[in-house]
Amino acid sequence: MDAIKGALRAGGGIFVTVVSVLGATNRSLSPEQASRRVACKSALENGERLVVERRLQEAQQVLVEAAANCPTVPEMFNALGVAYDSDGRYDKAQAAFEQAVRLNPGSAGFHNNLAASFIRSGKEASGIAEFERALGLDASNATARLNLASIYLRRKHFKRALGYLDIAEIRQSRDPLVQLGLTEAYFGAGQTQAGRETAARLERLPGVDSKVHFSLGLVLAQHGEYQLAAGQFEAIPAADRDVAAAMNLGMAYTRLKSFERARAAYEEALQLDPKNPDPYFDIGADESAMGNHQAAVDWMTEAHNQVPNRPDISFALAEELIRSRNYERANSLLTLGLANQPNDPNLREALGDLFAAQDQRQDAVKAYEACLRLNRRRLSARLSLARVCEDMGQTEKARAALAEVLKLDAKNAEAEAQLGRLAFEAGNEKEASSFIESALTHDPNNLLANQYRAQLQIRNGQLTGAQQTLERLVQLDPQSSRFHLLLGRVLARLNQSAEAEREFALSKELELKHGDPEER
Repeated sequence: MDAIKGALRAGGGIFVTVVSVLGATNRSLSPEQASRRVACKSALENGERLVVERRLQEAQQVLVEAAANCPTVPEMFNALGVAYDSDGRYDKAQAAFEQAVRLNPGSAGFHNNLAASFIRSGKEASGIAEFERALGLDASNATARLNLASIYLRRKHFKRALGYLDIAEIRQSRDPLVQLGLTEAYFGAGQTQAGRETAARLERLPGVDSKVHFSLGLVLAQHGEYQLAAGQFEAIPAADRDVAAAMNLGMAYTRLKSFERARAAYEEALQLDPKNPDPYFDIGADESAMGNHQAAVDWMTEAHNQVPNRPDISFALAEELIRSRNYERANSLLTLGLANQPNDPNLREALGDLFAAQDQRQDAVKAYEACLRLNRRRLSARLSLARVCEDMGQTEKARAALAEVLKLDAKNAEAEAQLGRLAFEAGNEKEASSFIESALTHDPNNLLANQYRAQLQIRNGQLTGAQQTLERLVQLDPQSSRFHLLLGRVLARLNQSAEAEREFALSKELELKHGDPEER
């Protein structure tokens, strides 16, 4: 799988309601004024107590009556707003908070409460404006800063969120949720080291529970820190680990290519929920990554049996059947899938791959074009279309398809690598080298780009460099008979006979197991 499942609700959805308390005054009061003040304070305290006890309607009744008798006391309207807001009566709450603000416009707490009510009622723009007003009154106000950061984290505006969080008072907070939001903001804003340091500080805080470990694991995984993410998911006690935790642990290990640990996590997920198709699917994907395509077929078949109409699983199973050369079953699977979901681009692309594998190139082109009519941004289908057009000798059409990929994704390494191959085979070595090196800048592990870098090195007599490139290739894809064959040829030219013979033997063994290497 390309992405870790799950999503963090940024900042834990922090909305803090502040209830202000009617304070004392130093100026002299008449006996009548003093009595009224005592009565107002008593009513306010009674209303606040009822709110805390969740006796909201009683609180509203007490505070409405008290507000009529204490019309100049802003704290009374603030407390009434809290009572209404807690009861979901947002219009009345906001009217009460607005009256509190009118009576005391300099209270950041009143603005915060009004802002939080706006947010809860779906008036986000008004809520943001009120939080900003609170910050105008108190630049270090943590409630406003945390809430604004939470909003911008949810919107993935990480730099803006960080602007609210990156102050000493918040950096030093011992609240795990605050540190979690700060970690996400640092990573999202590209401050990776600060993100790692904050994550480490969060781990050491007291009160870090399983939910925090899970959420921190998601943040780390979403930003490519898979080893650290796995550590967070592992930190969840077995008794607390649910299917989501086990699956995310498995996917972190998958991204680390630690397939045995991934398998153990997926099997734990299966024990927790045997009817969940995802563990079967992901085990199958790992088997495919290890070159065990028949095992991948078996596991993905289990997933498909659980949810026969899920296109992503049908697509992946069809691809494994094609790799296993079980074309008849792949055709049956796709025929049935397309009968039920004729407009699914996954299945149309897989049909194109099936035709291409059987050298039915015109049919493959039609299938890829049908896929792209359904989803013009499906880059994998455009790349496959380019390969088929190249095989048909339609190099200009292939170039056009690849150019379209780069319009949609300017850093697409596979498109650059294919353009490099086209240039190489046309004898344009300078152009080929430019595309290949650009592809490797964007993805150092791209197999095609590495292969053609080696080809360029061989053509230019740079055999030692070619050896290094090919040794990297066989590490990246140890199941490729083609790469072992090329490495053997280079080693032979370097008079490393024993090593060359070993690579030739391994190439032959893999060819018998997986079929003929691709000849380009």
